[in-house]
Amino acid sequence: MASDDLTCNEAATILGNAIGKPDLEWKTLPKEVVFDTLVARGMTEESAGKYVELGMAIHTGKLREDYDQHSPVLGKVRLEAYAAEVARAFNS
Repeated sequence: MASDDLTCNEAATILGNAIGKPDLEWKTLPKEVVFDTLVARGMTEESAGKYVELGMAIHTGKLREDYDQHSPVLGKVRLEAYAAEVARAFNS
């Protein structure tokens, strides 16, 4: 499912503006920190490794290569519209 083609920083800006935090930023964590935290919280090492692998594919652009080769038809609901729902839940 896709309705927008945004970077993580663009999405953070949209959501941050909606919730009244215009300086909200997308932060990445070192893969070792993510892996160790997931395992410490009960995820298996295999699953945590796969999750970290997915994150690396996103952040290095490897996953984007496949997305660009098989681009979906984008839906009609944009993140700005959904952000209003997020803001209502965040502020309640």
